[in-house]
Amino acid sequence: MNAAEFVKAIRIIACDSVSKGVMEILHHPPGRTPQASLVRLSEWFHRVTDEEKQLVRNIIELAADQAVYNVLLALDGFLAITPAGQKGELELLVKEGANSVRLNDPAKEPLSALFKGNV
Repeated sequence: MNAAEFVKAIRIIACDSVSKGVMEILHHPPGRTPQASLVRLSEWFHRVTDEEKQLVRNIIELAADQAVYNVLLALDGFLAITPAGQKGELELLVKEGANSVRLNDPAKEPLSALFKGNV
């Protein structure tokens, strides 16, 4: 796996599936006795127009994308996750047998740039 493949996989599992999952929850809250807060959101969602439902979908997709982008920024070292003054470096490695590849290699294109490029 290389950095582009990683970003593509993350987009699928953390953006696309989350957006679909949240929309499904809004349509049909899960469980025999769904959480009251989810029922309330679902009831509201069913009252809005189709155009407004699309806007909700767009907002969910934007939020999921931004959350993943922020995590990738942190992995790239562009967004601090440690207290002020402390400095560490995150290394994201993929191991395939005896070989390992650093996916967030500072000498290569940042993961966050690959994500924004819609790999």
